[in-house]
Amino acid sequence: DQLVLNDQSNPSVIRYSYPGEPDYFPPSYFLDFETKSNDVVQCIRTVNNRIIVGLDNQLWRVNYLPSEKDASFDRGKAIDNISGQYGIVNPMCATTITIEGQSETLAFISNFGLHTTDGYNIITRSKNLQWAYSGRYATPIALLNDVENRCLRIYYRDESDPDRDLCLWASYDRSDIDGEGNFKFSGNVSMANYVSAGVYGKMQSVWTSMKSDGSSRFYMGYSSATSGGGGMVYQEDPTVNAPGLGYTKTYKYKTRRMFLNGISGEWMVDDLYGYCGSYSGNGELLTYTFEGTKTNATSTYTTTKAITLQGQTVHRVSPKIAVEGLSISCEMSFPLSVEYGQESIVIGSKSLGTEDSGL
Repeated sequence: DQLVLNDQSNPSVIRYSYPGEPDYFPPSYFLDFETKSNDVVQCIRTVNNRIIVGLDNQLWRVNYLPSEKDASFDRGKAIDNISGQYGIVNPMCATTITIEGQSETLAFISNFGLHTTDGYNIITRSKNLQWAYSGRYATPIALLNDVENRCLRIYYRDESDPDRDLCLWASYDRSDIDGEGNFKFSGNVSMANYVSAGVYGKMQSVWTSMKSDGSSRFYMGYSSATSGGGGMVYQEDPTVNAPGLGYTKTYKYKTRRMFLNGISGEWMVDDLYGYCGSYSGNGELLTYTFEGTKTNATSTYTTTKAITLQGQTVHRVSPKIAVEGLSISCEMSFPLSVEYGQESIVIGSKSLGTEDSGL
């Protein structure tokens, strides 16, 4: 029955209201998080009956809110430091999640990666990535919990191309968490709001809303632009034409490079099966490009296979190529189905042993 807020006039302080009176903030009801680096309070969240306060470079737990009724009004005993290294990069880059079989945790983005905390311990969930959210390569925008798909959506801007707003998915399904606690990442998905050649509305905010039936809706807000819907908010919906759809409406993705027989091991890619969990179209042309690498090769080599879909949930192409490392690209040509969701691929392969040079 209390409000806990940041103080814009003193960014290292949080203030809390009198119990039962959310509009009354006594002058003595505050907690100070002043640090040597002048950290700013970026985020305040509640996890497991504890308040988590995220600064730029630190994370703190608030155990209770001191009151004048206490025998000892001691602010120092009310807070404990969780981390002096990991903070939260901005107010929109933290969200609560519940991993099956575990209590609620706070997922957040620091300058060093994606982490979770229960208020006492921190687990880094992105050690399987070369993280670059230090401001050198990318600028984080928001972190949202996609409850239906049991994943986190990381929205960010690619600073090597400032007109590119992207979304990276991190699955926290129990089957997608490795032995070190890392989440499984996929993406990136383009979130560009195309206006005209060289002109984009930049993504400023993203948020989610739960409907009465339990489903989620995601909303995206873009900066102002001369046309094409700049300065407006859009709901993510595959059946609605957002402004950028006329520019980036081709369905396509590319996997990471895979070494399914280990580094320096050769293997034959016999078949690829694509599973479409959501597909209502007919006549779409799907083209797969298989990009292979081998030891001592100075460049990659490619093979393409295409199939025209006729509404089947599972389709197959057969490249029949020998590789060591393999990356797969997929692109759909018109007519574009209003609903096409390819959820997974299955690769049929067999081992060819160690590569020919005997390494």
